[in-house]
Parts: sequence; C-alpha cells; structure tokens
Amino acid sequence: MPRQKKIKKLEDRIARYLTEFAKCKEVESRSRYRHFRVIESTGETNNYFVGKKGAVRIGKNASNSFSVTALVVRNTEKWEKDMCKERRI
Repeated sequence: MPRQKKIKKLEDRIARYLTEFAKCKEVESRSRYRHFRVIESTGETNNYFVGKKGAVRIGKNASNSFSVTALVVRNTEKWEKDMCKERRI
C-alpha cells in the first residue's frame, strides 16, 4: 500500500479526521470557517466549523457555537497514531 503524504497544517489534519473518521461532509460556507456537517443515526444534525489555525467549533451556526478544539485535536492525534499502527501491520 502506498504511503500517504503527511499533512502538516492542523486545519487540514482536522478536516481529514472529520471526513474520514467522523463521516462528515464538507459543505460550502460563506464564513471564515470551513463547514462540516454530519447527520447522526438519530436524525440530529451536527455542524463543525474549523478555523484556519485549527480551532474547532460545534453548533447551529458559526456565531452561535462553542469550542471543542481540545477534544477534536486529541481525537485527531489518537486517530492518526492508530492509522500509523495499522499500516505497519
């Protein structure tokens, strides 16, 4: 299996985590944030907003949201580490 190029920008690493692991879809956004949306099995919609420096917010819209940066960054790093282990096997 070919090696994937390591992504350096935190914003791009989080975007990859949200799309590949959390199964979010990136949607067009007019705000300064990249907008990701996931529809849960319960039918509830979660919106994630990722800033240029890797800040992550969750909420109905960007201005009415709260920060989950620490949680998402920790989960992203754990997911990346697990992916590296799987490739070595």
